[in-house]
Amino acid sequence: LDECSTAADGKELSIRVGIYRNSLENVDVNVACDRAKFSADLKKGELSSTVTYYDEDMLKRNEINVHIIQNLDRALKEGWIKVYYQPIVRSVNERVSDEEALARWIDPIKGFMSPADFIPVLEDAKLLYKLDLYVLEQILERMKLFEEKGFFIVPCAINISRNDFDKID
Repeated sequence: LDECSTAADGKELSIRVGIYRNSLENVDVNVACDRAKFSADLKKGELSSTVTYYDEDMLKRNEINVHIIQNLDRALKEGWIKVYYQPIVRSVNERVSDEEALARWIDPIKGFMSPADFIPVLEDAKLLYKLDLYVLEQILERMKLFEEKGFFIVPCAINISRNDFDKID
């Protein structure tokens, strides 16, 4: 790493090294390489060179990530993911001007999962569009119901991934 720090015409070259020790769990070489890459990727964006060892916390995080990816379709189908509406109140008149739709995953096995846990995983796996479409469908169903019942409908904001534009029309 010291030699690489000035390898690019005197400019520092950032290198990320991930290491998986088989003493943690004896796994196939492909799994070991995936885990080493996972640990190196945790340091993405850092300007200095790093060496990161895969550890127990990463193993648990990786298990959750796999669970999220493998169960997304089921979670959407079975209603594990709920849409909550955060009212946005104008300070001038203290009235609700609109709402923001927020997704929350309440998993029967893992319990409550924060959006900080599942959104980046789905984004990295290029699956976030499924969640975004689900949230949009929930918003539209709610708006139809409100219209049928004669309730006032406020605009609803939704955060969508820029990758959605690559995945869906």
